[in-house]
Amino acid sequence: MIHVESPPGTIPFIEINLNIMRSMQVNDRAEVAELCHSLGLHNLTQEEVWVVSLDGDRNIRAVVPVARGGYHEVYVGVPAVLAAVLLTASDRFVLVHNHPSSNLTPSAQDLDLTKNLVAASRTLDMMFEDHIIVGPPNNWLSMRKEGKM
Repeated sequence: MIHVESPPGTIPFIEINLNIMRSMQVNDRAEVAELCHSLGLHNLTQEEVWVVSLDGDRNIRAVVPVARGGYHEVYVGVPAVLAAVLLTASDRFVLVHNHPSSNLTPSAQDLDLTKNLVAASRTLDMMFEDHIIVGPPNNWLSMRKEGKM
């Protein structure tokens, strides 16, 4: 496990457990959403952003929390997301975050982050598979399925 604390005003944390669910394979976005629900992301009272890094066979290499915010927003930059992917020796990933309000509509910031990650991941030959928003009770939205990627 790697755990890095940052000063206030910077990216809140990166925590990586390289052994988490190594043998679990995900075949579609619904399985990624179900995994994050099973880990309790939808029940949190603050927004969090997680990276689900995958190997070429779609086995989960790690689930990496990269940012924690408040009830209505969280800040995470492209470098924090891509660093989590690189630190797990992956080149494919799904970004997942929650909306505690249960409103799964992507914000302007969600859309900007997605657009910037699409461009940056292409530059690094990474496969950014989806950006999923989860909310209570078991709802989720796929940005790729909604045509937002």
